[in-house]
Amino acid sequence: MLDGSVRKSGNRVRVTVQLVDPSKGYHLWSERYDRELADIFDVQDEIARSIVRRLQVALSDREARLVKVTTASIEAYQLYLRGRAMLYKRGRWIMPALESFQQALALDAEYAQAWAGVADARSQACFSGYARPREAMPAALEAATRAVRGDPSSAEAHTALAYIALQWERDFVKSEREFLEALRLNPQYIQARCWYGLFFLHWGALRSEEGLTEVWRAFAIDPLSAYASGVLSFAFSGMSRFGEAIVQARFGVEQDPESFVSRIALGTACLWNSQYDEAIAQLEPLYARTSHVWPLLGLVPAYVNVARLDEARRIYETLLDRRNQQYVPPFILALCAAVLGSPDEAFQHCESAVEERDTLFAVFHRWWPEFEPVRSDPRFETIRRRFNTPLRA
Repeated sequence: MLDGSVRKSGNRVRVTVQLVDPSKGYHLWSERYDRELADIFDVQDEIARSIVRRLQVALSDREARLVKVTTASIEAYQLYLRGRAMLYKRGRWIMPALESFQQALALDAEYAQAWAGVADARSQACFSGYARPREAMPAALEAATRAVRGDPSSAEAHTALAYIALQWERDFVKSEREFLEALRLNPQYIQARCWYGLFFLHWGALRSEEGLTEVWRAFAIDPLSAYASGVLSFAFSGMSRFGEAIVQARFGVEQDPESFVSRIALGTACLWNSQYDEAIAQLEPLYARTSHVWPLLGLVPAYVNVARLDEARRIYETLLDRRNQQYVPPFILALCAAVLGSPDEAFQHCESAVEERDTLFAVFHRWWPEFEPVRSDPRFETIRRRFNTPLRA
């Protein structure tokens, strides 16, 4: 097992690493590297080679670089890493993440991973209700395409393109092809495993067992990731394993109290486990603090289930007013109308979802439990077919 730490002071970095035999507790090897931050890629390569030598692994090409250098700018690299860390939190962190990726590109306009970050941040801004899909998703697609063109060996680039193919273009063949290519290039990239497992297999193709397997792999790769914990919680919920979903979501919140994904997963798992008061306790302060639309997916149904209809209706009316000033995902409005017993209004919002190509509708229309009154209406089949028709340029 490789263990280590990184310490940064000014423009210098100290990397301490040790190789441990966990079965016996023996330290097989340890080393300390004090370097200028500008040399960090060389330090990574030097550490990798030291471990290889210690493990007596024969390389076919000893001159080949073991660590891939994705940019010549260490500052751009740091901005990219910061952007990824923020984006994994979701919620209010999405737009700062986009800004961080754009700053990285200002330093290195050919930085493919940063282009992939821009694509992911824009697509998640749409999914979270911060941006109108018909305005932001074409820009996301352009950024993902540029990322793949700039570095065809980038798992991040192929993952960004796969997600957009699924959520925006509705090209399921292209999406799965790109996800599988990303996982071939980097089996350890948890964003690819989470999106392929949850969004494509579980929610999109309704191949739940396969999806859960992929998400489990993501969690096994990084068991301290609050994002992976939240995604695993959603996968459990989608299979009606609500007790496990609650445990997993709570673990994610413990790992990172700022993780929006884990908190939403916890609130909705409580809702579906008929723990309505607990769902409200989780989601009410989250909505009050952020005005983000995601908590409403669970909060409005929870209010209805405990007969707090006036509060549920007040939220719906607030969203209708907000729609006049900013984008509100039509799926949220359709869900509110459905649980409040207004099916005709729900279908009006579904029509808007088709027109807007609402990415939230793309994710949830086939399975979200409280949307069943709409799904079971004969009118919905026409809506479903129109929405899922692949978008052609």
